[in-house]
Amino acid sequence: MDKLFVLPASFEDKEANHGVKYFCTDCALVLGFLSYFPDIKKHIEIEEIPFGKPRKAIVNLLGEAHQSCPVLVLDDKELDLFPGIVIHQEGDKHFINDPKHITLYLADKYKVSHPH
Repeated sequence: MDKLFVLPASFEDKEANHGVKYFCTDCALVLGFLSYFPDIKKHIEIEEIPFGKPRKAIVNLLGEAHQSCPVLVLDDKELDLFPGIVIHQEGDKHFINDPKHITLYLADKYKVSHPH
């Protein structure tokens, strides 16, 4: 099962501005896509992780160099079926960390509308 890591809807970035709440626009894009096609959520695991680093859940899968959110860690073995989508590899794990490419991958895989 593919696994999507996202940040919470509201978090503080203590290094940027104390007391200000933020949301991740890239995570919002992917979660917005999933709100259009809620059936996809039955086929992927979604884990909300804290903003601060290290983001251990991601580090455990992809290493410290790849902690950005959102990130979709792929379970798919037939990656050549998704031409034009940038899929990275770290060890034996494949992942997508561009929000537009995450939505393209999910749209292709689950045969729903593509972003325009």
